[in-house]
Amino acid sequence: MVGAINAAQTVNYGSIDNRINRAKEHAKNNFRYGAPALAAIGATGVVGALKPDLLTKTATAIGKGIGTVGKFLAEKVFKKGFGTGLLSKVLNNPGKFGAAGLVGGGAIWLINQLSKRAYNAGQIDKKYEQIAEREQAQKIIVV
Repeated sequence: MVGAINAAQTVNYGSIDNRINRAKEHAKNNFRYGAPALAAIGATGVVGALKPDLLTKTATAIGKGIGTVGKFLAEKVFKKGFGTGLLSKVLNNPGKFGAAGLVGGGAIWLINQLSKRAYNAGQIDKKYEQIAEREQAQKIIVV
């Protein structure tokens, strides 16, 4: 919301109407990409606090899946003995590697959300800068 307030106070974006519309677009953009990220982090925290066994089971299942897929690839796709040291570590401790997979996947998703938000913020700024330039050009032509 601070971004939306700052957007309304910026003087480089033409008329008050244009600045208000820009602030509104920034607020929608912040909500569109910020709310799902906060909800996912909050839901994970709540599940972790209320049902830690569920997170442990999920992490273990993911770790077993990673190990199984890796073992299949090592045996069928690549040459025999390829990556067996790492695979044995994953298969011996699936919960640890599954948790790392969950954290890594969540981090990648969060970075993706933040990147989309930043990209759209730039597009919003560009749009309203162009509108302000057209407003300024029309004032020069009319006067």
